[in-house]
Amino acid sequence: MLHNVRSGTRLVPWPATHALAGVGLMVLVAGCTPGGTSGLELLRRDAVGRMDITENPLTGTASFIRGRIPVAVMGPVGGAEMSLAQVFMNRYAGIFGIDMVQGNLQYFGEAIDSLGTRHVTLRQFHQAIEVYEAEMTVHSDREGTRVVAVTNSTIPDLQVDIARPRIDVMAATRVARRFMPGGEVVSSDLRVYPGRLRASSARLVWLVELRDDDAPARRAYAVSARDGEVVDVLDRLYVARNRRTHTANHEFGLPGTLRRSEGDGPVGDKDVDNVHDFAGETYDYFHDTHGRDSYDNLGAALSSTAHYRVNFQNAFWNGMQMVYGDGYAVKDVAAHEMTHAVTENAARLEYRWQSGALNESFSDIFAAMVDRDNWLIGEDLPNGPIRNMEDPTEFNHPGHTDDWRGMCGDNEGVHINSGIHNKAYVNVATAIGKDRAEQIFYRALTIYLKSQSTFEDARSAALQSAADLFGDGSADAQAVDKGFADVGVDGSFEPGPGGCGTDSSSDSSFESVMALLALVIGAVGLYTTIRRPMGA
Repeated sequence: MLHNVRSGTRLVPWPATHALAGVGLMVLVAGCTPGGTSGLELLRRDAVGRMDITENPLTGTASFIRGRIPVAVMGPVGGAEMSLAQVFMNRYAGIFGIDMVQGNLQYFGEAIDSLGTRHVTLRQFHQAIEVYEAEMTVHSDREGTRVVAVTNSTIPDLQVDIARPRIDVMAATRVARRFMPGGEVVSSDLRVYPGRLRASSARLVWLVELRDDDAPARRAYAVSARDGEVVDVLDRLYVARNRRTHTANHEFGLPGTLRRSEGDGPVGDKDVDNVHDFAGETYDYFHDTHGRDSYDNLGAALSSTAHYRVNFQNAFWNGMQMVYGDGYAVKDVAAHEMTHAVTENAARLEYRWQSGALNESFSDIFAAMVDRDNWLIGEDLPNGPIRNMEDPTEFNHPGHTDDWRGMCGDNEGVHINSGIHNKAYVNVATAIGKDRAEQIFYRALTIYLKSQSTFEDARSAALQSAADLFGDGSADAQAVDKGFADVGVDGSFEPGPGGCGTDSSSDSSFESVMALLALVIGAVGLYTTIRRPMGA
């Protein structure tokens, strides 16, 4: 959405010169190897040179580890049964509060990227039920001799109140539809849900996703499988080559009437032609610059609709297509919305608090790379720009962690606090050039970040990406380090909790959402008909 949660982190360099207890990482080492050595002690002993650990204070465990750990010390690796990630966890599980004996981590898959580096992912289960957005990926060098990074969103010491559902999926869907009566079911899955604070005392829920394009709205409702209580609500309307471009004729129905397909010439409708052309330019950018084939990297068709509703001053990505009100089919808005689709198919950054601010920021970053003449977002909109990445304060957004906004509205400030990460990117791009900066941040988004990643995780991801691409200790890596440090993301940034319950994002009425967001082009849609500088 164009509108302009929290998770704190703490960076611990190894070798460290201070006591572990003083750093707060002793909570990570509850699990030990059969010989009695903690996972952290083993990791410290096995690593070659410096190691950085970013801690997520919501779980008290490591969310990002950077260093050099020889594979040879971990034991034999071979086949899906004993993947690199499983061998790593067999040795260091205590760091993450995971009991490997219970089989709580299952092999999910692996990939080798364009640099030849391997990424092996495990997903967390509890009593054979998948835990919501809980996984770990182990990243190794191209030779396969060293683990260079670990990204983690698993839940330590997980406990669940019941082992089997007491209400079925149909009942859960009826509960969700009370909040979105006109909603169409997108998916419904049984999950162990640790909640917004990623707590070990989790619940068994039906995760029911509904979409109502007339609102517009797209939300996932976590409905307790024990008593039907709505535990949480997750916004998934991200307000954003085989192109199919439609017009809604100022009505609600989507996708509307098809006006242009791939290969067709202009039809003489400025918004329809702009939507079509800018979707093509954004596709070409991701394909030519990053080797990505559409937002899902599988060649998905780019479906777009212009002329949505009357006086709809916004744009959004609804999980299937991009939608624009009159006059909102401009280049950087189109790129912003399509990047939400890229993020949803890559890092899946959850749309609230720090991860939500990163979600918004990455959409701004690649919008500015597609439309790279300046650092303004939305300068071609009817009422002018809505954000300035180079100077976020121009639109009353923070450009430094000192000015972080703790709030419940705007999904805990996703369009507001994105200015901090935006400014970090500008710092890096100014130092090393946009061509190198965009490669670093694209790799960080698509390789190293996960659904609840924090600003400190984003810093670690960018540092690792710079090392992968240009070398550890390179001028590029130093520019990343300084670029983040200059906005206060220096290894110790930890904003306080928002203190928001599900009410901060769960009001299902379109009017109340409008009042809450007040204006936006971001991951949840350029929602409002009240036009103000984004984030106001």
